[in-house]
Amino acid sequence: MVSSVLLRSVVLALVFALPRLLPVGAEDGLGLGLAVFTVLAAVSLVWAFLDGRRAGLTAVAVRWAVVAVVVGLATSVLVAVPGAGWSDVAAVTPVVAALVAVPAAVGLLVGALVRRMRVR
Repeated sequence: MVSSVLLRSVVLALVFALPRLLPVGAEDGLGLGLAVFTVLAAVSLVWAFLDGRRAGLTAVAVRWAVVAVVVGLATSVLVAVPGAGWSDVAAVTPVVAALVAVPAAVGLLVGALVRRMRVR
């Protein structure tokens, strides 16, 4: 389970960090941020759907809850810039964790339903 949590966390943290890693000269920072949030939520949704289709609901739900917390904390470290207060950094963690956890929960539930329907 640790390796699967680590893999998902690293991939999602890289999705979040992608604009900082690429030399993109975006004039509209808000638009770029919203695009990153959308991709982060979409990747979480699809990946959790696939997990829900393959495995049991409880184990995968715990896995994605841990992934959401790890990604939230990791992105807080990525956002930490000189001059940013701890309140700014602390505000990022729950937002990013929710951007991972909520779509993952939806994808997981739909994947589990599809799995259950296939078994019948």
